[in-house]
Amino acid sequence: MSGAGAGGKAARPRPGYISYLLRLWLVRGEGKPTWRASLQAPGTREAVGFEGLRELLRFLRQAMEEQERDWKGKTGRKGCE
Repeated sequence: MSGAGAGGKAARPRPGYISYLLRLWLVRGEGKPTWRASLQAPGTREAVGFEGLRELLRFLRQAMEEQERDWKGKTGRKGCE
């Protein structure tokens, strides 16, 4: 993985909202084909690359958890309403 941290701060215009452009492509190597992915923050065009879908999902989960902590801290709410 390369690029920004999981928070994707530049891609968060407001609490409770995350936006990325997702790109997926198939790579043929030794053995079975593998999916690669990248996310790009629309405002800054900063991109993060992933060698597989597990890494992509881990990144998104972490970004969502960070956003939820920020949301709770700023609004005192338990979740996105």
